Amino acid sequence: MYYRHFGIDGPPFPLTPDTERFYPGAGRGDILLAMQHALRDGAGIIKLTGEVGSGKTMLARMLMERLADGAQIVYLANPSLERNDIHQAIALELGLRCEPGLSGVQLLDRIQKRLIEIHRQGRTTIVFIEEAQGMPVASLEEVRYLSNLETSRSRLLQIVLIGQPELDELLARRDLRQLDDRIAHGFVLPPLSMNEVHDYLAFRLRCAGHASGDLFTPAACRMLHRASGGRLRRLHVLADKALLAAYAQGASRVLPGHVRRACRDREGSRFPWAWVRMLAASVGAAGLAGFFLFGLLSPGISIGKAVPESGTVPVEQGKPETVSPEALSRAAGKESTDPAATDTGFIDRRMAALGDLAGPGERRYAIQLTVTHDRDRTALARYLSALPPEWRSRLYIYPVEIGGRARYSVVLGSFDSLGEARELLQRLPPALARYRPYVRPLAAIQLEAGLARGGNHT
Repeated sequence: MYYRHFGIDGPPFPLTPDTERFYPGAGRGDILLAMQHALRDGAGIIKLTGEVGSGKTMLARMLMERLADGAQIVYLANPSLERNDIHQAIALELGLRCEPGLSGVQLLDRIQKRLIEIHRQGRTTIVFIEEAQGMPVASLEEVRYLSNLETSRSRLLQIVLIGQPELDELLARRDLRQLDDRIAHGFVLPPLSMNEVHDYLAFRLRCAGHASGDLFTPAACRMLHRASGGRLRRLHVLADKALLAAYAQGASRVLPGHVRRACRDREGSRFPWAWVRMLAASVGAAGLAGFFLFGLLSPGISIGKAVPESGTVPVEQGKPETVSPEALSRAAGKESTDPAATDTGFIDRRMAALGDLAGPGERRYAIQLTVTHDRDRTALARYLSALPPEWRSRLYIYPVEIGGRARYSVVLGSFDSLGEARELLQRLPPALARYRPYVRPLAAIQLEAGLARGGNHT
């Protein structure tokens, strides 16, 4: 809504990481380069820690992109994986079948054979584990065992542990000292300093098309630094709200008063009626209605929290965690006048179209939107009504069984490149982005959905 007013092309401060807007300052470029070299040298296990919202996921995605040509990437985003689940999650991402009744020893043997095959192709396998501070101790020990997989000359598997500072406290435990001793390098993402906040805001604005990036006054930058603590996610939320406040008053730059209004709005839990009155006075009733419509469709407008502040991801590669129908309803809004919100037949049609995802899965991708219970189809239909009409033909739903219970897995695809999938991921409406969707290899989804033709890894 404020884009034209400030001369920018799109949202400068989205909550979803965009690798095309990676900020190399504040030591982040140096850390990225050091991690890249460490993994290419076969470091084994490396660790990245930082406070909530400090940019760990962005750095991890940058690292994955830079290593993608010479590495098989496995991304585990759910920290609650039990010891036996780790093997299954890795196997699925490596394109292996996990038939019921397969023993842990048999599955580990398949994984090792697949890793050797990848190694013979001149590539390495790297497992990224997000929110590692939340992993059970037994699961972390399994990580150490997996790092032992090697040939006579090189490691078959490298591991990147990503977590909050509590990860260091966890690794300091006596029963995890062997894992801690295996960590070759540890990297820490520091918060931004006041000067770095000024540079960062200008950098993001220039990425969004602003000529100079000079929209925040020095005093506003100082206030944003104090309020955000130099953490990127909080800085994005406050900067976006401050821009909106400046726009509503017709200001050409963001002043401390606009930042104060943004801080008050973020701290309050009530619906921000003060913002509504302010916008109504600025743009009128018609413009206000347009704002709310735009706010529902654009991740650049942040009235509420589209992503949990904790940064935890409720799904993970290979074995997503279930989102309840009640949570889906909250994401979509309890009331909707869109007929699609109650069209449960759409679910049947997209399940019937699943065969369209068959075919070669190598180097193709899809977006895992969510996994939910199958008991409330209306809640799922309401959630999916947020999908833009032009994307609805690319949505697929298939049944999965998790913990002996029937679930629906909902994916969007497929895409011929990782970049194409991530570009659409950035444009998801907030209601669909609420539960942190992510990009998955299509081959893993085909295996889950029973679409794989069978291959050499059975």
